[in-house]
Amino acid sequence: MELIKTVLRREGIERVITASTARDGLAQFHQENPDLVLLDIMLPDGEGYDICKQIRAFATFINEGGTRK
Repeated sequence: MELIKTVLRREGIERVITASTARDGLAQFHQENPDLVLLDIMLPDGEGYDICKQIRAFATFINEGGTRK
């Protein structure tokens, strides 16, 4: 994770937010409204694929007129 953060910062991306669990990652996603999400497939409390599905479902909800809480 630190290597990816370092590379992104070297490329000029100032704000890099990380999470080490699926639960924390989803919480960060909902709080920060990021432009990009990088997921690990294997997380201690879930799989990146499942998180991706949840993010995509939420994005579809928002695009169809839903609102953030």
